[in-house]
Amino acid sequence: MLYTLCMEPVKESKLLSKGINFSAPINVLYYVLFILFFNYHFMRTTMFSKERLYIYNDIFELWYNRLTTVLLVLTVFTIIFLIPKISYKAMAVLMLVIVALYDRNREVITYRQYLVFVMLIISSYGKSYKKIGITALISGWAWILVSAVASQTGYISDIVYRSGRSHSFGSIYSTDLFCHVLTLTMVYYIIRKGKLTIWEYMGTLLILVVNVFFIGAKIGLACMFLLMVGTLFYQHVLPKQKIPQRFTRDVFAVSTLSFFIFAALMYILTLTYTSSPKLAVNNIHALRTIKLRFIYGQQALRDYPVEPWGTAIREVGNGGVQEGTVSQEEYFFIDISYIKLLLREGYFIFSMVMLVFFIAEIRLFRAKNYYAMFVLFVFAFDCAVEHHIFEIGYSLLIYLSFCDLEAKPLKIDVKSWLPLHLMRTRRASRETRAARISEKSCP
Repeated sequence: MLYTLCMEPVKESKLLSKGINFSAPINVLYYVLFILFFNYHFMRTTMFSKERLYIYNDIFELWYNRLTTVLLVLTVFTIIFLIPKISYKAMAVLMLVIVALYDRNREVITYRQYLVFVMLIISSYGKSYKKIGITALISGWAWILVSAVASQTGYISDIVYRSGRSHSFGSIYSTDLFCHVLTLTMVYYIIRKGKLTIWEYMGTLLILVVNVFFIGAKIGLACMFLLMVGTLFYQHVLPKQKIPQRFTRDVFAVSTLSFFIFAALMYILTLTYTSSPKLAVNNIHALRTIKLRFIYGQQALRDYPVEPWGTAIREVGNGGVQEGTVSQEEYFFIDISYIKLLLREGYFIFSMVMLVFFIAEIRLFRAKNYYAMFVLFVFAFDCAVEHHIFEIGYSLLIYLSFCDLEAKPLKIDVKSWLPLHLMRTRRASRETRAARISEKSCP
């Protein structure tokens, strides 16, 4: 096909000038792959994966590898044909190289989550974030509701803590359940562009009430409350205030560095933290969860080095087991995303993730989508105390780095493909030289 296009007359064809409209089948293929990978990784965060579906792991792995090959072809196609900017092409190739080297340098790789995640992000270029978000919302809430019903009917376990006051409702842990709820709510708020009705705010309040009485995720509660209050301020208070446009722009310009700021802040606080009872902060019971984050993070920084491709860290947490199964002496889990990513996956993966989120922030800043930037700020804050910054089943805001909020249709610009462009240029040069020779030979 490309040869035929190259050998056409000098007059440009309609195919070359308008491009080939492959957007519909490409988009359908991407959304199907996204649904399959997202649902699979979401399932692995529920007790279905531990108690019911584990017997199909060999089948899952077989099809996972096959679908990864299809996704790789789509990703290469996206880089060559769909991404017009050289800088974005270079960024996409760099991401692929980093995760490929990561897979090669790690001893045990089960379900190449990072490689698949990076390819999903790159292939989302030009795709509708609204459609990605709606797909995730439907799939995510379906798993949450099905897991909750299954756990209450005894089909799978309901992990219970704090003498029955904290339930996981079929997820592997109560805080993991609410992290799902929080990220899905963030996606919904972004799709709604922060313009919510009273019923949507009531729904958020209902989620907070359920958390307080049945889930007990304190940090998730704080982040959800911050998200709701910030949205209320954006929708009802900010339009009435005469805030200088330059001031708003400067504030959000600093906000583009929110992930770097929280990463540096948590690294410094973890290194310098002391559990001395002389500090008044350490005597506040409500901050016990935060203190434990610092204690285990500090232990990890002390015991494990920062390597290019990460270090194998043996973590023992409460996920998937009932209260009292793991003793306090055995327990060791890194919840701070920035420290966990840096130590366990290495500084190459860490730098890549920080850069991708920075690209998302810059894109939103240039588009003056300040509300979405605020939601990303809340997510960056949540990652300071939770460990889901780069997981397919949780991290849904990272797609903002490549996808299209406006969902404009895409066309493949055949002219922009470099080898074809060079061949057409050379042919035009040959025909020009032949025309000049023909003119000189004429009497």
